[in-house]
This record gives sequence, structure tokens and C-alpha cells, in this order.
Amino acid sequence: MTKRTCIMTGREFEDSKEGFKYSFEGNWYYIFDMAQRNKFIVEPKKYIDEAKKNKWL
Repeated sequence: MTKRTCIMTGREFEDSKEGFKYSFEGNWYYIFDMAQRNKFIVEPKKYIDEAKKNKWL
């Protein structure tokens, strides 16, 4: 079990039990729920930049 941080919310979760992962430009990003995942897919660069600003990445 590996703890991951949701790129959308900063929430920590165990990737073997919950959450989703999405590959973008050769990197895997972890997202806690399906609604947030769907938002990420539409504008990944926006959310990656926000996560970097919030130090979630």
C-alpha cells in the first residue's frame, strides 16, 4: 500500500484501495475521486500548475 496525494485536493489516500491514476506527458498523477479525475482530464496543465503552487507535487 502506497500513500498518494491527490493532485486536485491535496488529500492523502492509499492507491491500492481508492483513487484513480492518470498518465499525462509521461507522468502518472493520482486523483482521489472520479469527478475530480474528469476535471483533470479536460485541463491537466492547469491542475498540475495549481498542485505545484500548493506543493502537492
